[in-house]
Amino acid sequence: MPFHPVPNTVEVKIKGDHAGDPRITTLHYRYGPVGGSRPTQAELDDLLGTIIASVLSRLLSTVSNSTRWTELTAQDIHDQAGLTARRILNPILNGGQQGEVCPGNVQLCIGKKSNQSVPWGRGRLFVPDIAEGVQNDAVITPALAALALNLAAELLINRGAIRNFVPVIASKTHVTWTPLIAATFNLVTDSLITRLRDHRRHKRRII
Repeated sequence: MPFHPVPNTVEVKIKGDHAGDPRITTLHYRYGPVGGSRPTQAELDDLLGTIIASVLSRLLSTVSNSTRWTELTAQDIHDQAGLTARRILNPILNGGQQGEVCPGNVQLCIGKKSNQSVPWGRGRLFVPDIAEGVQNDAVITPALAALALNLAAELLINRGAIRNFVPVIASKTHVTWTPLIAATFNLVTDSLITRLRDHRRHKRRII
């Protein structure tokens, strides 16, 4: 897969699977100051540790217990010389929702908002593998809405104990980022066809 740089940005991927079907959730964080030192291996590893304790724990609470999360990576994508850190989850972590699962394309979409009115100043995070018991006719229950609100709030918080990493919306097409200042969602589920079984031929648009 071609490398797409974004200045002063770390790309974090939370990886897992549902019955062998891959699940990847991607986050982006800015490091600074511009022109300052690049993140070290220790700083990237520390970033992953704080995400496991915060964002991942909130994500786990929203998804089915048949979905497994197995590893995280943090890559400095300023250029191809950037370092990468990897955390293998041992033990593997499972979601917190019990019961049967909706089809893979049924998702809860959390919208990412910036303070810039440009097309690349917004993004989306899809919550996969929603349990049937926490939605009815495509409308999520108040219990799941409360968990999603906690997850959305975690997306806005700076991460890292050794170094400060600020959440952003990254555009690989425009080779830039915008500040992430709000995260919103509604109570109606969305659809992501590439997470439906045997529907990976659809090309994802890089924003």
